[in-house]
Amino acid sequence: MVHVWPFSCMPELSAQTIIPSISEDYGMPVLPLIVDEQTGEAGFQTRLEAFIDMLKIKRESERNGKPV
Repeated sequence: MVHVWPFSCMPELSAQTIIPSISEDYGMPVLPLIVDEQTGEAGFQTRLEAFIDMLKIKRESERNGKPV
């Protein structure tokens, strides 16, 4: 799951507290991306690419029977 939320948004701060338990309950990795007026596109691109690489490694290790 990719959770994109605006910096200092009160509803998102509340949601942020329950996301770790949802992630654990469903075995779903989460990438939080916080947006503000200083956020650059290159930083998002790099973080998304790293997250996708992590998911690929996790999937491959599960296919081979080796937990990450």
